[in-house]
Amino acid sequence: MLRGKVVEGRTGGAEAEAYAEAEAEEEEEKETEAEEEEEKEEEEEEEEEEEKEKKEKEEEEEEEDEEEGEEEKEEEEEDDDTATGGGGRSEGEPA
Repeated sequence: MLRGKVVEGRTGGAEAEAYAEAEAEEEEEKETEAEEEEEKEEEEEEEEEEEKEKKEKEEEEEEEDEEEGEEEKEEEEEDDDTATGGGGRSEGEPA
């Protein structure tokens, strides 16, 4: 009888050990999945931030281009006024 208990104890210990190992593996898998999910979320946030920065940069460049276009237009208008004397006498016209 004593021998049966020892065998049963060893078997139970092996089962408990196997169960504990399985639980540890499962917990490790959960931690790994959580870490991977966290990394994925961080990457997505970084991509979103990069897209946002890219969009802002494009908008700034568009605004600069518009401002440069307006400045060039104003300069051309000033050049036109200067070339015609700004509404004064034309070349060759007596004073």
